[in-house]
Amino acid sequence: MARIAPDKVKDLEKELSTIAKFENMNRKSEATFYVKSKPFLHFHEKEDRRWADVKTATGWKEVPIPFDAKASDRAVFLKTVSKLYRDFVGKSDVTS
Repeated sequence: MARIAPDKVKDLEKELSTIAKFENMNRKSEATFYVKSKPFLHFHEKEDRRWADVKTATGWKEVPIPFDAKASDRAVFLKTVSKLYRDFVGKSDVTS
């Protein structure tokens, strides 16, 4: 499945800038993040649906985030990604 075009996540710039500041986070593109050299987060869209795939210790988790997300949607998205990040770095080998 193709990843989302960078212009389709511009409404999330505040949240993505916060994610980019997480320890050992590397922003590879507007919509793709790695923890050190390990893929962690990227976005997809299909029809009217947008979601982030976020890496967990056991695989990828879909985190929905609607287009033109409300502040409450963006807050839930950031909280969810933050928790998944803490779980990911705590339970996976991100030393490389």
